[in-house]
Amino acid sequence: MNAPKYPRSAIERMRRQEASFQRWKWMQLLGGVAQLASAIYGIHVMKHLTATSSDPSFGLGLSAMMMPLIMGLFVWAGISLGVCMRDWNGNPTRKILLFLADEYENKN
Repeated sequence: MNAPKYPRSAIERMRRQEASFQRWKWMQLLGGVAQLASAIYGIHVMKHLTATSSDPSFGLGLSAMMMPLIMGLFVWAGISLGVCMRDWNGNPTRKILLFLADEYENKN
């Protein structure tokens, strides 16, 4: 292949990224499930603590402090699981670019 140095290094970087995701996809899936479980457990604990407290302002304060964290965990888990499901068999864009690069190399 008589391609310049920059595209060749970019192609190799894409190959490494694709291989790296294929090695770490199970960890990403496990991390997303753990984040989702943490958010659900946080709701359970918050609900239990507000139900057992005698002071109604305690429940309000706890909800005000915990809900942004719990919602953030839900969003983070959703993004993590969404990216993992989208790229489970490889990123389509990278796969097409690598396929075209291989075809170009085989042609020349």
